[in-house]
Amino acid sequence: MIPRLIQILKIQPLRVWIAVSLFFALLLVIYTMLDPDAWARRTQLEQTLKRTDADVKSLSNHAQELSDQINAVRNRRDVQERIIRDELGYIRDGEIILEFQK
Repeated sequence: MIPRLIQILKIQPLRVWIAVSLFFALLLVIYTMLDPDAWARRTQLEQTLKRTDADVKSLSNHAQELSDQINAVRNRRDVQERIIRDELGYIRDGEIILEFQK
């Protein structure tokens, strides 16, 4: 129906989409102004969005740190040796371990 109307009126589709978008934006602004709780909800949603964005950034940084650690364990011999020594208790031939009691 609408495409046929566009052809009849010889209106460019981009202009139609712009007009429709502006119409809905105007309706949204009017609704926000008339609804007494809309502005408070909007402010609350903005604050929630900011906190969520900060959480996402923090988690993204943490994920990058973990990825770097994984790559180090996979590719660096010194890191592998440290883990094997510290966590598994391995020693090289000829090394002596001294344990002190407190």
